[in-house]
Amino acid sequence: MMTFTRLGEAEEALYHFRQAGPEADPDEMNRAKTVLAHLRKCDEAKRRKDWHTLLKESSNAIAAGADSAPSVSLLS
Repeated sequence: MMTFTRLGEAEEALYHFRQAGPEADPDEMNRAKTVLAHLRKCDEAKRRKDWHTLLKESSNAIAAGADSAPSVSLLS
């Protein structure tokens, strides 16, 4: 199982998966997309000052593999 912290942020992970073409693990690619979706929801919740949603989406992002992503670290 790959952690996205090795590649930096989820966007970079997706870029590398796309560059790998057919060798890329589809499960890991989907996981990167899931992490990215949760991080985007975190950004939106932070802009709206919706702290309940921010906490929920941060937890979801961590559970999906963003344990050390800079975006999540800043929210803590």
